[in-house]
Amino acid sequence: MHDCNRESCIDVPIVVHGVEQYAVGGIDETDVINFALQLYLPIARLDRFKRLLKDKLSEKVFFDMLEQLGIEVADQETDEEKGRVYAYTNCPLCGARRFYFSWDQVRQNIFAGCYDPVCKMHYVMDIITFVQKNDGVGYKEAVLSLTDILQQITGETKENESSIITTIPLEYCEIKKEAKFCIVVTVKADLLTVCQFMQSESIILIEQHQMPFLKDIIASIVPSEQILILLCETSQCVRYELDAHRTWNGDREVIVKGLPEERHVKRLLGLTAVKLLANEFSIRK
Repeated sequence: MHDCNRESCIDVPIVVHGVEQYAVGGIDETDVINFALQLYLPIARLDRFKRLLKDKLSEKVFFDMLEQLGIEVADQETDEEKGRVYAYTNCPLCGARRFYFSWDQVRQNIFAGCYDPVCKMHYVMDIITFVQKNDGVGYKEAVLSLTDILQQITGETKENESSIITTIPLEYCEIKKEAKFCIVVTVKADLLTVCQFMQSESIILIEQHQMPFLKDIIASIVPSEQILILLCETSQCVRYELDAHRTWNGDREVIVKGLPEERHVKRLLGLTAVKLLANEFSIRK
């Protein structure tokens, strides 16, 4: 039992007779445990993320992490007396200059904040909280994303995870061997629309908490000759393009497309956008 968006959790052993009370309506014990593990494991990785920061964090790793997060550093300075390295950029929320990231060499952590006192990003926050606010994600999604970035930068291996990652249950996955494209949908509300207009293509729903495992999921179930089309919020395009470039390094063709954010309010606009994309992919065939 735990709150999936908080660091603390209560250690309660899983026992069969305790799980059985939830096994109703065609759901068995395995379904319950898999669901629980999907919530718990990202939180458990927090300790590993903190160890990686403490053991691996350097000035180069600090700036590499900012680059992977899509942060354009305009200026930097070192405060040797305080043991901190600062990187300055524009605030991603209010646009004010001199938003800072600070690598605290004593505490072995990265902090951030906006110098504008009326900005919601003004208060000092750690790197996890920054990703939460900047990307609009929960605590576990932020930890997963940062852990994945840090592991790739430092070359840290994910021991014993490869056999687990490919078994992550996907809510919707239809792989067609004859398809030219594999459409990855990141928002559940888009799934029906995409299935309607792209009936001949492979389609997968990969939610935000599963995005750190994107490469492993795709490699395990999608034929290598299928072109990957990643449909996401327009505001997430740059981030996903960076992730795709870093993940595949040219060994798979990946196209990142942003959908208009108004599509869930104005359904017709969403249908039109996806239909245009479907026509575009048909032409490429």
